[in-house]
Amino acid sequence: MERKQTQVQTRRPFENFTRREWERLGLVALLFTYLLIFAANLKVLGIFNYVGIDFRTFYSSAQIATVEGFAKVYDLHIQEKYQLQIFKDYAKDYTAIPYETVPTPYFPIFIVPFVPFTLFKPGVSFTIYSLLSLGATIFYSLRFTKKLGGHTNTGWIILGIIVSLPSFLTFFYGQVNVWLLICLGEFLLSEINGKHFTSGLWLSGWIIKPQLLIFLLPWMVFKKRIQPLLGFLAGCLGLIILSTCVAGIDWFQNWLNLLVQYPGSLATTNPQAMMNWRAFALNLSAIIPSNIAWEWAWLGIGVLMVATIKIWFIDNQRAGIGIPLLTNLCATFSITWHSHLHTALPLVIPLLFLIKQRVIPKRVWSIWLSIPTIGFFLGYLTKWIFPENNISGTTMLLLNTSIVAWMAFIQPKHFEKELS
Repeated sequence: MERKQTQVQTRRPFENFTRREWERLGLVALLFTYLLIFAANLKVLGIFNYVGIDFRTFYSSAQIATVEGFAKVYDLHIQEKYQLQIFKDYAKDYTAIPYETVPTPYFPIFIVPFVPFTLFKPGVSFTIYSLLSLGATIFYSLRFTKKLGGHTNTGWIILGIIVSLPSFLTFFYGQVNVWLLICLGEFLLSEINGKHFTSGLWLSGWIIKPQLLIFLLPWMVFKKRIQPLLGFLAGCLGLIILSTCVAGIDWFQNWLNLLVQYPGSLATTNPQAMMNWRAFALNLSAIIPSNIAWEWAWLGIGVLMVATIKIWFIDNQRAGIGIPLLTNLCATFSITWHSHLHTALPLVIPLLFLIKQRVIPKRVWSIWLSIPTIGFFLGYLTKWIFPENNISGTTMLLLNTSIVAWMAFIQPKHFEKELS
């Protein structure tokens, strides 16, 4: 009797992968890649030279506040005394990235949470802070998606948030954008639930980076959203009073003096590395005549402002506040004077909301995650050819501008159907 030989067919790696499976593989690969980049920078440069450079100023500001008073936090000479010591203690290569003093342009009340970190050495504190930021991101992402009624594949959405380029840069530098994420999420949820004064209170948390409000506040005035505006003003007043209680009356003038330096030549502003039209013009000026570069930039700004204001007149019932929130933020990041890539992290809030409402397709989420990341790695790969390139910033700029233009000009019929 002959035995029939059966061949066991084995599936080759990645064979017949669906689009969703490729996307998930990409997220996992991106997570490990970012961890390698993080580890490599620590190995070559050490901590607080590039990794954790923003946390360095928050830590030193907390030191200054406890030793010399909160009002002295905005003095760059005093900042240098504290930050330079941290830099010398931890940096491995002083020449790769020369030392620069990084300012802390936040209200004193926002510095208070960093004071407990001074109980530990800077390196330990940065580790604790990073873990807390990661935990807060995961916890709040779970809360927000649950409040929206739940997303399918919530775990993969949270992983997408964590490995998005703005999120990675937030952790890399030790930034505070998780706070912006939480405040914006609670602002949106409060608006949905009709708690308009409360939504304004949450939005006042964005006064930590006031340049991010240049479209949101005028839009609220234009729409006569009185209760959110009153909540915002009440929240800001409360933050100012609390700051004055901990810092005295001198802090406000010192804060303003520091703030006005940002649009100018403050070294660590690093305007070429941003995701706004200003950075676009500065980088393009290295290739073409400066006047032409700025003409293109002003054209981009003009189109963006027209598109944004056009959307203010659209009342999309299903989208609610989601569309103006998304477009106002995209426009803000593209125009405001200080706009580093990591500040785009809160964009995940209106994106997830609009996807849940089926106002924008799911592929927009994939595009928003992938395109800036591709630009980031292209920038890394071409750095040795073009040392001053800003591919990642330009990519994010064009993506944000495209979102606004698409909402304003390509989809108006969709909005009109919503009204009918």
